Amino acid sequence: MRSLTGGWQSPECVEVRYERPASGVLDAFYLASTAVCELVFFLAVDRAVLGRERVPRRGPFVLLANHVSHFDPPLIGSPLWRRVNWVTARDLYVHPVVERIFRLLGCIPFDRTGRDVRAMKAIVSCLRRGEPVGIFPEGGIRHGAESVVCHGRLERSATLVAWREAVPVVPAVILGADALYARRNWPKLCRVYVGYGWPVFTEGVAGFEYFHRMCEEGVAGLVRQLRQRFDLGDEILPRSAQEHWGAG
Repeated sequence: MRSLTGGWQSPECVEVRYERPASGVLDAFYLASTAVCELVFFLAVDRAVLGRERVPRRGPFVLLANHVSHFDPPLIGSPLWRRVNWVTARDLYVHPVVERIFRLLGCIPFDRTGRDVRAMKAIVSCLRRGEPVGIFPEGGIRHGAESVVCHGRLERSATLVAWREAVPVVPAVILGADALYARRNWPKLCRVYVGYGWPVFTEGVAGFEYFHRMCEEGVAGLVRQLRQRFDLGDEILPRSAQEHWGAG
């Protein structure tokens, strides 16, 4: 992921406008789409959830999650009581219909090839309205040593926006969702683990660097909690879609 506050120039691509629908429309569409996703996942996913009670029911926060598959946003977001505004890569907006759906879900398009001031303004606007924002700080789907689950690094810009807006970061970890890329797991049940950590607050923290390390430790600690609670071995560590396709 290029930094949310970096200084790169964007290449030529289809312009994606961020026009926010009314809150009532967003809530209704999010609820309906969540119900559809839950029905689909019911056929293939046996989801274990840890720490949902740790997520604030009111007020803004940044939901900081690892990214192992394209199924992650609904798998992470649907157990919560809140609608999450997910930051999504602009290159996923491949068709006007897809763009419309993402917009109705409250997603924030982000140009990961360069400095995206519009996305930053949209993120800040959501937080100042008291809404949660979901960010994948790895900048895309990651597996192996690049994954934060395997001690990869968090993108600083993801925690910097929380620091500057003085809102808490809620760590989230998902394990096992990458197995949904394997055809053999449909329609059989695939075990997926989702965990939420305690919020990391900015108040009383001595500087951004320390706050960032606290967020990193929050994610690492949550990985340990999930693995200990559910007795997970290394087979649960993220693998690429290509590896799963090759395995059937």
